[in-house]
Amino acid sequence: MRKEHVNNIKRNIRNGRSSQNMDICPRCGGSLLQRNGRNGFFIGCSNFPKCRFTKNIWMNMYVIKSKLR
Repeated sequence: MRKEHVNNIKRNIRNGRSSQNMDICPRCGGSLLQRNGRNGFFIGCSNFPKCRFTKNIWMNMYVIKSKLR
């Protein structure tokens, strides 16, 4: 059962049907914005300081920048 579930998730990710939406905060449902901090660019929730969700963008910087513009 677990192995089948994991295989379904991997297949969905490979096909681009990920359940994560890159524009919506997974914690509060607010919109995600590209921000510039002292250590460089990152993705942060628009409901800051109530919601402190952040995400590094060093891996897929081009994809995230084009998606957030």
